[in-house]
Parts: sequence; C-alpha cells; structure tokens
Amino acid sequence: MSKPWMVDRLTINGELVVREGDDVAFICMVFGENKEQNAGLIAAAPDLLAASKLALDALRNIDPGEPEHFTGWASDEGCEAYAALWNAIAKAEGTAVRAGQKT
Repeated sequence: MSKPWMVDRLTINGELVVREGDDVAFICMVFGENKEQNAGLIAAAPDLLAASKLALDALRNIDPGEPEHFTGWASDEGCEAYAALWNAIAKAEGTAVRAGQKT
C-alpha cells in the first residue's frame, strides 16, 4: 500500500517539497508564487485519482430509468461529468484522452 503524499518545507532554503510518507525520497520540489496551492494539489493527486475512479464507477452504476435517482450519465450534465472524470483519469494514468475533449 502506498504512503500518503505530504507537503514539507525544506529547512535549507524554505522551498516546498512533496514527499511520500516519512521517506526521505521526495516526489517533487515546487516553486513559484502559488507554490503552497500547487504543492497541496500535487500531494492530493493520489487521493483525487482514487476518488475520481469511485465517482466514475458510481456514474456507471446509476440506472437512468429509476426516478429516485437523477437522470444519470444519460443526461447532458451526467455525460459531461462522465467525460470529465474519464479524461482526468486518463490524463493522470498517462493514457490517451478522447478526441475532441479539452485537456
């Protein structure tokens, strides 16, 4: 099981680093004016990918014919959400993005 990614400040120069758990090895260094926000987003990436996969599975399992559910992925909003999740997962995993979709 992978360890959570964390944001840490280097004591040498104050730059931010994203590392995995308590390991010395780091994922990346983050620079720039939005480094705190960017480091937080990078550190959250594994969790966001896992949540996106769960959400995509949930959309796949919704029966659009059941009135107690929203109209599911067959609606315009559902199709957009499904495509956005599918493309985000594909981008994170390094697989092809569907033609015509914004990246």
